[in-house]
Amino acid sequence: MFEKIGKLVVKNRWWIIGFWLILAIVMVFKAPSLSQVGTIDEANFLPSNAESVKVKDVIKDKFPEEQAVGSGVIIFFNQRGLSEENKNYVKKVSDWLTSDQKPAEVEKVISAVTNPESESLFTSQDETTTLIQVNFSTNSFDKKTEDAVKVIRERLNDHPADLQAYFSGQAGIGADLSDSIKQSVDKTTWATIILVIVLLLIIYRSPVASLVPLVAIGTAFIISRGVLGYLAQGGWKITSMLDSFLVVLIFGAGIDYCLFIVSRLKEELAKGNHKHEAVAETMTKIGAVITASATTVIIGFLGLSIASFGMIKTIGPALAIAIGITLLAGLTLMPALMSIFGHKLFWPFPEVEKPHKSLILDWKKLAFFVTNKAKFVAPIVILLLLIPYLALFKTNKSFDILSEMPKDKESVQGFEVLEGHFDQGELMPLQVIIDSQNDQLLEAKNLSALSKISSELAKVEGVAKVRSAIAPSGDIDQSPFKVSNQLINFQEQIQAIAKKMATPAGLGEIKEDNFASLNSYLDSLSLSYPEVKEENSFKEAKTILGSLSVQIQTPSTSTVNYLALSNLQSSLEKLSQDFEALATIFNQKPNAYLYPDTLASQNPQLKDLEKMFVSSDKTTTRLYVILKEDPYSDKAFKTVTAVRETLHQTLSGTELKSAANFVGGPTA
Repeated sequence: MFEKIGKLVVKNRWWIIGFWLILAIVMVFKAPSLSQVGTIDEANFLPSNAESVKVKDVIKDKFPEEQAVGSGVIIFFNQRGLSEENKNYVKKVSDWLTSDQKPAEVEKVISAVTNPESESLFTSQDETTTLIQVNFSTNSFDKKTEDAVKVIRERLNDHPADLQAYFSGQAGIGADLSDSIKQSVDKTTWATIILVIVLLLIIYRSPVASLVPLVAIGTAFIISRGVLGYLAQGGWKITSMLDSFLVVLIFGAGIDYCLFIVSRLKEELAKGNHKHEAVAETMTKIGAVITASATTVIIGFLGLSIASFGMIKTIGPALAIAIGITLLAGLTLMPALMSIFGHKLFWPFPEVEKPHKSLILDWKKLAFFVTNKAKFVAPIVILLLLIPYLALFKTNKSFDILSEMPKDKESVQGFEVLEGHFDQGELMPLQVIIDSQNDQLLEAKNLSALSKISSELAKVEGVAKVRSAIAPSGDIDQSPFKVSNQLINFQEQIQAIAKKMATPAGLGEIKEDNFASLNSYLDSLSLSYPEVKEENSFKEAKTILGSLSVQIQTPSTSTVNYLALSNLQSSLEKLSQDFEALATIFNQKPNAYLYPDTLASQNPQLKDLEKMFVSSDKTTTRLYVILKEDPYSDKAFKTVTAVRETLHQTLSGTELKSAANFVGGPTA
């Protein structure tokens, strides 16, 4: 078979060279680059049953308005503290990101400017650092997001001299990682080509014999990249990092095939054969050899297709395709080129009948020694090969993207600035999903369960804080749903009303509705905690609130009933004491939580918190777990495992023990 192939190639050499050349040109100018159509988002390669994938699916279903396809964070830092000029600049950037001039991919901006009530979440305690979260309508690792990040970074170039500005987070890392991959591919390609040229010059001492294999394999490389680019564009998920593997693999394997072919051609030419006959005979003898070699490699790579992780699953077949194209180039393009050059392939030493002596080793003597002393050589070689194996047990697996990227990348510098001012996990928190299926999570019993879950997760080593519906700021003691906190807030409202009654004008501002909400709250409290009805302070409060609705009037300042006013103030003083007493009682019940509709209707911020953490049907909630460490570090990965274990254990002891639960986010 290979004899026929060899003769066919020689006969049609110009057509074959033209075909490969035209195909290579088409790929150069028309084929999409893997850096554009490939992906560097490892999440795209996860199997559908992966826990972090399930988290994305739940968020898409339950939080359609709150989900961000991609996100990044702008970090502003002034080591002397943020000045007014700095704050004004941050506001300008925030306003620009919400204007029509922003990149089209920017979907939402969250900061201390857009959400003043959450300033503590975006500004460090030492007031040296502030953050702007930028949500995108496209994936963090998408080419469109990468372009949007570039536009935002250009906008940040005019920052004040004393202010540092960095775009980081997942989208920032994605843009920098893509750029690093492109630079790595360029460096790897040139380093490989130079190394191959040097080695071929040493072996053949001929620039022609060095360049012909380089042209053949270089053509195979260009076409392989183009074919894989089209496959990725057609929907096949291929990692952009494949470029780095391709150049090494194709040039390594391809040049190896060419060495076999050229060496055999040299022998055939030394016999006095015509160049066409020599090429045909070379392919007859070597074609089967390189085909067998390439086939074993292809089968090995195809074996990776059974992997569950999509990146490995597609890398294997992709590399198999590349080896297949390289083999075709070795069987057709390489002999076609050789049939044109013939003896001139070895210029300036065309006298091939006298093979030159090796400049490095006498291979013949080495072969005789190894075969004659095999029983001594084999054990020594095996022992030498075992030495590196001992280091296998000390192998430290790492997926830390940040540590692998150049330190001068903006996203890496941004993470470094955060240290000491924010927990590094602030940029990419874990997301914990709890789906009760049908149970209403805002019921008191379930709020208590969520409180316990938040508290236990916050105790996990490596976790800085946990933000949830129960504790939006991460401080569970300040929870707006904690009954003792609610009672104290109501007490402060009662005291404020009492102060207004000190003047007739203030009395005119008091409405019956002011007390109706208090009465409604106590009704809700007694429904969730029936035992409170037995408390004297509760009974007295209900009585006072009932009488206040009768006492409240809106007289003019000229007809003030000072006796009635005095009675009202006395009632309010007692009511304040009753709420304080109830707060003291519920302080002894740290897991007492309540979500009364009266509070939500009066407080829009509470509604916003509910929307952020709880689904519209009230059956699903999400918690943000902020890690202390770099989200891509080995310590962070161990923390994810601990968070999952703690979540399962804690849920089993609560009212939500049957709820579905998942942990997702970039680290997961």
